[in-house]
Amino acid sequence: NQWRNAAAISNAGIEFLIKYEIFRRPDLYWKLSVNGAKNKNRYEKSYTGRDDRHGVIGKPLNQIYTFKTCGQYQDFSEFAKIYHVDGSTDYLSFFWGTRFQEGDYKIWDANNDDRIDENDYIASGSALPKFSGGILNEFSYKGFDLNLLLTFQLGRHIIYEPFISSFKTYVDNVNYKLLNHPLLFDIYKQKFWEKPGDSGNLPSANS
Repeated sequence: NQWRNAAAISNAGIEFLIKYEIFRRPDLYWKLSVNGAKNKNRYEKSYTGRDDRHGVIGKPLNQIYTFKTCGQYQDFSEFAKIYHVDGSTDYLSFFWGTRFQEGDYKIWDANNDDRIDENDYIASGSALPKFSGGILNEFSYKGFDLNLLLTFQLGRHIIYEPFISSFKTYVDNVNYKLLNHPLLFDIYKQKFWEKPGDSGNLPSANS
């Protein structure tokens, strides 16, 4: 193992806290506190001068990396064809060998290496909120106390995992593909690709 300065990261931010006593009486007390913070960071440079597993240069840390999709394959004529040096041809596929089918998402081969794998992930947004804060109300009335805290985060990106998990399947002893989780959304508001010309928000149910 070797220790070295492998990257440069910048961090900056500002925080504030405001308190105000609305009532201050012998039998009634109410104080309002508001706080907020804006923090940002950025991956400035890497050891190699290129993007790496730590981040994308010029982008914030805490990035969410996903595949970029460009619609759905309508028919086999749209499949990206790969030409090998020996003259043979093949079609773009995942690195484990699974080929795309009609109705599948078109996934962008970001590094143009003729296969889809984790190296094709792109930065799709930061999980770090642009602004966060809280509002605290402190009440006291004739010996009874009540504190009410409200927190918030604005401008962050998340992956709605329950929606994705709903489509996970398992194969039983007779090779039927069954859902492994309950559907955590309104199925009637979703549109699956079914035939050429469709433009559903979801790929074919057979994908």
